Order: sequence, then C-alpha cells, then structure tokens
Amino acid sequence: MSKLLIDGGRVLGGEVGIQGSKNSALPILAASLLTKGENVIFNCPLLSDVDSSIRILRYLGAKVSRHGHTLLLNTDSVNRDDIPGSMMKLMRSSVIFSGALLARFGK
Repeated sequence: MSKLLIDGGRVLGGEVGIQGSKNSALPILAASLLTKGENVIFNCPLLSDVDSSIRILRYLGAKVSRHGHTLLLNTDSVNRDDIPGSMMKLMRSSVIFSGALLARFGK
C-alpha cells in the first residue's frame, strides 16, 4: 500500500468538490420509472451517458429538466414501454431500463 507523507509546519485545510458518479446516476435515472411524482437528483454528472438516459426517459414520456448538476424528473406521464434500438445503441448500460419497464408495465 502506498502512502503520502506531508512534512511541513502548516495545518492543511480547504474543500474538495466531489463529482457525481455515472455508475450511481444511471441506475437512479432508470429507477425513477418506478416512482410517482417529482424526483430531484443532485450532483448528477454532465456526461453523454446521462444525456442518453435523459433522451430515453423523455421518449418514454417523462418530463426531465436539467439545471447544472441537478435533474428534475417527473415520470407520471410515462406511457411507452419500448425503447428504439437507435437509442439503446447510444450507451452500453441502456439495458438498465428493462427491469424498471418490466416492473412498471408488466412486460
């Protein structure tokens, strides 16, 4: 195991911003299909896979708006249970939507 030794006479201080995780954000976006009402997702990373997930959610009928790293989602109006292959090809992890759609629509 490596370690970092700091030799000095001053106390360290400051703040570090933690970026949101794609591996957390994508399943959370898919899970929003299982909820009613408005969902707010904070610290959502600005990545193409997140944008692809947003496009899929909008195609399904969800209302999604982004304000910086915050997403507002409302899936009350989701009325589709299919995702076109062209959208599925945009990201490898698009399969995560299949479980939520199965639970919501039963097919």
